[in-house]
Amino acid sequence: MVPMQGTIKFYGGEPTVASDNLLWAMRRLRELGFRGWFTIFSNGVLADRVIKLLEADDRTDVVLNYSILHGEDAEPIPSDSLAKLKDFAALHPNRIYSSHAGVFPFGRGVEFATQVGQAHINERMQTSMAKKIEAGQLNRAAVDKAAERGFRICPRCRPVVGTDGRHHACPFAVESQMPHFDLGPVSDPSEQVLARYQRFLDWINNVLEPEAEALQRHPCVVCANSLSRLPQPS
Repeated sequence: MVPMQGTIKFYGGEPTVASDNLLWAMRRLRELGFRGWFTIFSNGVLADRVIKLLEADDRTDVVLNYSILHGEDAEPIPSDSLAKLKDFAALHPNRIYSSHAGVFPFGRGVEFATQVGQAHINERMQTSMAKKIEAGQLNRAAVDKAAERGFRICPRCRPVVGTDGRHHACPFAVESQMPHFDLGPVSDPSEQVLARYQRFLDWINNVLEPEAEALQRHPCVVCANSLSRLPQPS
């Protein structure tokens, strides 16, 4: 199920809490022929572990949580950890990045519209959509249709594998145990998992987004608060 090129992303909780297991996974994927990049999303607090992971594989980068990095609405990275990360970044360009703050109204950012205004969302989303058009992932008509709906659209993120050994359809809702997101255990044949994911995408089109439009709410809010009354993908 893993293409030999591309990027595999490790999310949390905090991945460096189990850094030995993470390092094993990275090495195992390399043994199996993966030639792309690993991206680790981290709070940066355990800086020594972050650096150890970066040093272990030269096609690995780290994305630091914006709020924790800058101490905005969160406890900041300890000063000694931040100093170590800055020193590493100075010697190894393009290996440590910072994520954006509240760019998209997804996940925990579902109150973004009320905080910054719909016009700001339209501007930010149009910028992102332009990049997808350039990459051939979207056409102008699809973007115009999304804009008419105030960009109340599901971002259709790639599925993830949880530490429970199961495929989960949405990284933003990975804590949810609702059966709508369950794509089956890692022991299942890849064809079965991919077929379930296609059914999930069809469910977004045919059930989730129409419900979000009817309620005039973002699909992430519907998934967070109203999923129990929606039928499962079938």
